[in-house]
Amino acid sequence: MSKTSKHRFCPAIGGELRPAECGASRNSRYNCPAECPHNPLAPSNYDLLLAVEDGLDTKTFRWVAREDPGRDETFMGRLETARTGSLEQGLHASIVWHIFFERDASGLTSSQRWEKAGFPGLNNDERVLFAAKMKMRIVLLEIQRVVDADCTEAMDLLGGDRAPLRLVDRSFAACVVRFASLLGWSYPLPHFWRLSGTAVKLSDLGLFSTEEVLAETIRHLGGPSETEAKRRWLAEHFDQMAKSIAATANERMRRMYIGLDASWGHAVYELRAPYAECRAVLDAEPALEPADLEASERAEGFKEVRTWFDDSADARAKSLKQGRPLLGTIQMKEGSWKVEASSGARLDNLRRLFEKRLGQRVRFVRERRDDMGARMAGNIPVASDWDLIPPSLLEHIDAPALTISKVNYSMPIDPGKLTETVRQNVLKTFPDEPIPMLDGRTPREAARNPKLRKRLIALMKTHVRDVDEENLRKGAASDINPLLRELGLHEIDFPPPPRRAIPRAEQETDDDPPHPGMPGASGPQFPPLPSSRPLTHDEAEDRVRAAIDTFDLVGEALEAMAAAGSTLIDDLLQVTKGLIPDENFNFLIPQLIPAWFALVPSGGPAPVIPSDVLRAAIVRDLNLFGSVRAHSTPDLIRKDHRQPELALCLMGYCMTNFSRARKKMKPRPEDQAVIMLVLCTVINELDRSVRA
Repeated sequence: MSKTSKHRFCPAIGGELRPAECGASRNSRYNCPAECPHNPLAPSNYDLLLAVEDGLDTKTFRWVAREDPGRDETFMGRLETARTGSLEQGLHASIVWHIFFERDASGLTSSQRWEKAGFPGLNNDERVLFAAKMKMRIVLLEIQRVVDADCTEAMDLLGGDRAPLRLVDRSFAACVVRFASLLGWSYPLPHFWRLSGTAVKLSDLGLFSTEEVLAETIRHLGGPSETEAKRRWLAEHFDQMAKSIAATANERMRRMYIGLDASWGHAVYELRAPYAECRAVLDAEPALEPADLEASERAEGFKEVRTWFDDSADARAKSLKQGRPLLGTIQMKEGSWKVEASSGARLDNLRRLFEKRLGQRVRFVRERRDDMGARMAGNIPVASDWDLIPPSLLEHIDAPALTISKVNYSMPIDPGKLTETVRQNVLKTFPDEPIPMLDGRTPREAARNPKLRKRLIALMKTHVRDVDEENLRKGAASDINPLLRELGLHEIDFPPPPRRAIPRAEQETDDDPPHPGMPGASGPQFPPLPSSRPLTHDEAEDRVRAAIDTFDLVGEALEAMAAAGSTLIDDLLQVTKGLIPDENFNFLIPQLIPAWFALVPSGGPAPVIPSDVLRAAIVRDLNLFGSVRAHSTPDLIRKDHRQPELALCLMGYCMTNFSRARKKMKPRPEDQAVIMLVLCTVINELDRSVRA
């Protein structure tokens, strides 16, 4: 009988060796290739690398805290201070600084003292890995390509040769997008680079380049300008840098909201001539079209609505020629008409045009404006330490111009594909649209102009990043690269990330059918919604209770929603940014879950409400309900809502959760009101989308 070989083939020596010799010599005595199946530092052996890292981390901390003869007895206290007083990056930065950078009286770091002692307690793989960590440095990464589920390619903007780094980090590759800019820690292994800890994102500071943001922040905080001195300074002051960048981005966002013209307002006019005469004069305006009455408008007694369009060149440019821009609406009933618009400037313009056309036939009565920009800005705290913020990085804050357009399609459009359809239409016209940032030139012209090409590339990087982020959030695969190629921007034409689908529940097999009472990917089973009426009180209660009872954990319910293709939670988190404080958003989720399962058919396609539709509906309802006394809200919901009993039922659950919350965690009364109004709006839009 032949015996099993106790040797393995070693490609580094071109022959066989024992496993023990392999383990004691790989990557130290031998230069192991990336293809070797026994090499824990090979890209294909990622899980083995993680196991080595876990063991090394435990031993490293033991050395630093107990075994290092030159250990600093104040280290544990400083670590606790970092743990409680820093951003999430601060604790890691404190540990790395102490181990690899902070020197004793003889000029040695803790890592060098361990190396000098011969790395007691470490095996060969751990010694090799720790020796690599001793080369750790600060990097300013600009992501260029997500290669696969483990690997990313990036440029270190602090590096001299700007050669791309090949990074292997599974969690990083799962969430990063092209042209994201991050300040973090990295070290080289034989075949790739490895990240350490968390990174600080620098992609939120408008059109300042990443290098400008970093250089100005370092200068403002008193750091050096020479590259290697800058790296060491950043290592020592990483937590301060993280706080400065976060505070600057926060303040820019707050000021952007302040400058945002998002005043949803209306003006009421009394008719001083017969209704029919006023309507005839109004309808002679070529910019008007009749529109369908909304339920809320019908509840206020209005008989007709007219949409007033803005056909000016400026409005067409702001809408990127996607549809016909809306100026506002005229809501009409006997005795009084209401002129409504979604920004202060549009309301001023609409009032001027309306009064010019109707003349003495109408008389202005009153006006109301709700400044959503100011409301959102008020939810972002003012900086507590202004010394952290470089004043120069608070310049050039441009609030986006918000437009609403009516788009006509020759065939029905899937609501879930509406956003992508609009984007593709924008991409078709974008190359030949004048852009203020490009001195009024079109992108096609700027691409041929050496001075403007750099600005165009910076602009297009933001567009690529935005598309990748939306793809990541929704599991989509929109591709902006054809536009880059049309403009000849080969410098930034990197392949898009592989499609990272929304996680789906495991498929059930015929051999193991689910128990009838067990939750599946589609959640609880309900009869179809009544076609001509909302749910009754009992029907709504039954559906809510069944949805709650089906899932033991909120996470299970969210997984089931994601499995059905829902992006509701992520979309709503983006839409309510600045409207609902981040720490209070979790009060909304437990009510959104039963709302979803009560309305969305099990096993059917998931409704996707476009973000702009969701945002406009929330603004509209905040405007409507903001003028209603609290005790009248239930009556208005019963009269005006598409699913009044479901909305009132879940509002009751929401109020119970508020009452049970600890005092420090309980939202302010005004935030509670916004949370419940957003809940009602989502239920309304879900029902509208499901029945469309």
